[in-house]
Amino acid sequence: MKVCGNYIMRKIAGTNVIIPVEDSVVDLDGVIAVNNTAAFLFGKLMEETTFDELVDSLISEYDVTEEEARQDVQAFISILKEQKMLEE
Repeated sequence: MKVCGNYIMRKIAGTNVIIPVEDSVVDLDGVIAVNNTAAFLFGKLMEETTFDELVDSLISEYDVTEEEARQDVQAFISILKEQKMLEE
């Protein structure tokens, strides 16, 4: 799976933001503010990856159990799918 469309991700005044660029398939008026975990996962999803790779990356980066990582990844993926920002 991978994020569909073109985005840039920046930290502005201490806040992680995802900014869709002109030719993005998602019609958003503005930027999306995300927490550090979401920014980390979104960065991984800029390239082709799998659910399990996201879980493993989250476990390696943060002090979380596999169950917590799976729940967090699933919740984030669900949001991206709902916003039509994810291709599988």
